[in-house]
Amino acid sequence: MRNAARRQRWMIFTAALIIAAALVFYALLAYDWLQPSRLSRLRLPSRKTHVSAALHKARAGLRASFLDPAAHIRLAEALYESARPIDAFYVLYGARALFGDAAFKRAHALVMLYRGRHFLGLADFDPSPANESDLKSRLQRDPKDAAAREYLAHIAAAQGRPGEAISLLDQGLAARPAEPGLLYYRAVIATGDGDGRTAVPLWVRLLSKHPGTFYARSAWEELGRMAQRPPAASDDDPSRLAMAALLELRQPRADDPRAFSTLALAVWGRGDLPGVRALAAEALAQDPQPAGADMIAGALALNDRAPDQALRRFAAAWAQDPADLYSAAKLAQLHFKQRAERE
Repeated sequence: MRNAARRQRWMIFTAALIIAAALVFYALLAYDWLQPSRLSRLRLPSRKTHVSAALHKARAGLRASFLDPAAHIRLAEALYESARPIDAFYVLYGARALFGDAAFKRAHALVMLYRGRHFLGLADFDPSPANESDLKSRLQRDPKDAAAREYLAHIAAAQGRPGEAISLLDQGLAARPAEPGLLYYRAVIATGDGDGRTAVPLWVRLLSKHPGTFYARSAWEELGRMAQRPPAASDDDPSRLAMAALLELRQPRADDPRAFSTLALAVWGRGDLPGVRALAAEALAQDPQPAGADMIAGALALNDRAPDQALRRFAAAWAQDPADLYSAAKLAQLHFKQRAERE
């Protein structure tokens, strides 16, 4: 028993040393990243000067708020934008180890997805009567406080008062029709209720007013999901309305890869593979071809078991749109499969 207790204490002591060493290592890395860059004394092109300024700002933010997980995420983003992805990875890795999964994910979502604008900030969701009362006081002082209004709508929905949540959101959108958080949550509620007449225009407005954001990506995904469902006979059917919206959105957004790919995948989801082939052939014949055509052509090549053609198409799609994670994932799968076959 005495030997077992001694062994257990030794294991705990060793684990503590390893954790301490990891934290010291990360602190040294962070200290190195926070030092002024030697490149700052050189004359750089305007874009690099701007990136360098953003990196200096992120470093200063971390120095001022080292225990704020969002400051670490901002530094990682600035490092990535400065063409230092490995350093960015280590900052993210260290932040996750230092703050834990929950705090890291909240900070990552706030900075990277919501661009600093989210009703919760870095706090946990608090539906308590006391917090609800404080939020109502905030909203009474400033009726245009979109964060307080959205928070109250979430609390009302969580407590089984969907009508009150909808009323709060509609009132907010009447005053601020382009506010992304209000638009997003109102569209989510309408989609869950099967109210296509309300949901589809809200998703379209969201991707039109906030292109290239998390909100716009969510809007494309929701419109695609709705359009994939088998259409019903009703004119109010969400699937019909979403498909009509995607057809209208395709032409004015020919340079947005998601406009074409979302439409084609929705047609594919309905089981109309010949329709997808016709869309892809038409797109590839255009000069210039619409963004997203290569991704769909790659998916069709995979379906036809033509991996070499799929590889070329996915490579072209990813080169055109680095945010195309579908093409990136397929490229990785094809690469590993080919390497395994060679071995």
